[in-house]
Amino acid sequence: TDGKITYQIDNREVSFQNIKDSIAYMPQTQSLYADLSIKEHLEFFRDLYGIEKEIYETKKRELLALTRLDAFLDRPAGKLSGGMYKKLGLMCALLRSPKIIFLDEPTNGVDPISRREFWDMLHSAVESGILVLMTTAYMDEAERCGEVVLMENGVVLAQGEPTQLLHQQNVSNFDEYFLKRGGIK
Repeated sequence: TDGKITYQIDNREVSFQNIKDSIAYMPQTQSLYADLSIKEHLEFFRDLYGIEKEIYETKKRELLALTRLDAFLDRPAGKLSGGMYKKLGLMCALLRSPKIIFLDEPTNGVDPISRREFWDMLHSAVESGILVLMTTAYMDEAERCGEVVLMENGVVLAQGEPTQLLHQQNVSNFDEYFLKRGGIK
């Protein structure tokens, strides 16, 4: 519920007002408007973020190609599957081309195929230079990350690259890591 983020090895204090345009957030809970279509959501966030028309059109094409939601532009968010809904949420967050995106349990309740597609989108975001910070209860997802912070009941158990942490504990995955520690209490 509180903490500090140091980004790009710059440890000076910066107000949220100065960096808010560089940050995006996708909540775990449903936060989109059920009666707005995919197209209307994108237009709403375009206006909210003040994105120029040409930049918006280019970004919209890129995101629709990435999500494969272009055939569903007129479908209301309330009629989307769980995976499609999460992709729309990520599209809205990525529309502003953030430098950092916070994702709160982004694949919770998503089918395996949509989950894989969502991870493809995250890898694409990372490749484009976006720092992705996420919470997840899925240990296989944590293993895909470049760096993890493993926590139990608000206490940091370990931090580092997944393969190094697994090697240190002589386990093959994070499920085993937690079981070896006696499980979550």
